Amino acid sequence: EGDVDLINCNLDMMDVHVVSGLLKLYLRELPTPVLTKNLQNEFMAISNFDDRNDRILQLAHLLSLLPRTNYILLETLISHLVSIVQASNVNKMSVRNVGIVFAPTLGVPALVFILLLAEFNDLFCWDDEGKTALMKERIREMHVRKEREAVVAASVAAAANPLPENVGDSIADRSSDGESPKRDLSPTGEG
Repeated sequence: EGDVDLINCNLDMMDVHVVSGLLKLYLRELPTPVLTKNLQNEFMAISNFDDRNDRILQLAHLLSLLPRTNYILLETLISHLVSIVQASNVNKMSVRNVGIVFAPTLGVPALVFILLLAEFNDLFCWDDEGKTALMKERIREMHVRKEREAVVAASVAAAANPLPENVGDSIADRSSDGESPKRDLSPTGEG
């Protein structure tokens, strides 16, 4: 009794439901979520992106921000779950079924979890120095596009709300009649 050697045990004697239950319990009982508390809301917001490529790029970016241990744990888990899905004709664990079981455990929407499985090779492509060149370029392109969209949105907002002509005048510079006083800009100050 006590600890069980899961590596060298007889697999015919193992109940896969018990093993998967232990894995889910382990993930739920971690002191901090695998996706971290700081990034949890950002992972949740990925579902709000309309474009699938934007979702993938944002997910890749967030994965790159995870602490190394969290990243490795998630990569190992998702890799294992991909292999389970690949054997779905035998084990009946389709992407949907695996998502039903593990998305709530990781605290992500089903859409984000499915992206983790479906885009595994693109998402988990980091080297020891960070992102691979391809992902660096894709993320850079996404940020450039977002910056352009922000500039356009700011321009549209500014055009819709023009400033009054005298916005730069301070109240102290106004005469009692509300007009801005004439300023003497000559070098001598005399006119």
